[in-house]
Amino acid sequence: MQKRSNTIVFILAATAFNLIIMFALIGLVLLLLSWLGQERANALGPVGVALLLIGLPVAGSFVIYRYSMKWVQRKFHIDQHMGSLFGPRRRPGP
Repeated sequence: MQKRSNTIVFILAATAFNLIIMFALIGLVLLLLSWLGQERANALGPVGVALLLIGLPVAGSFVIYRYSMKWVQRKFHIDQHMGSLFGPRRRPGP
């Protein structure tokens, strides 16, 4: 049960980390848009602003999350401490 609880804690912490990254990137994009000014933001159009506000933070958080999780797995050898959430796989057979 210890490995399963480690897995649940890791998933919850990684999800919180991903959300924090996404909200930080949304804040950075809002700062960028305010720095650009209303004229340049209007030149982007509503679709461009929506892509910046939604697309960039989502894609950026996925990229940061991916590399940070690879680093955590290498540094702390997470695979040794994690278990399966849904039980062992069944072997195909008769």
